[in-house]
Amino acid sequence: MANNTTVKDKSGYVFIASGIIFGVAAFISAELAFYAIGVMFIILGLVNLHNNKHLNE
Repeated sequence: MANNTTVKDKSGYVFIASGIIFGVAAFISAELAFYAIGVMFIILGLVNLHNNKHLNE
């Protein structure tokens, strides 16, 4: 089983990846709401990575 800290570290990258995918979907479908959701996921991923970095120190 994976260590709990490694799973938390990876979740930030998964949020960022899903934000990029929403950005691609927004570009393909020309829907403005998908851009907002994509930016939100990217910000959540960055915040998650930042918080995990400070918790691990």
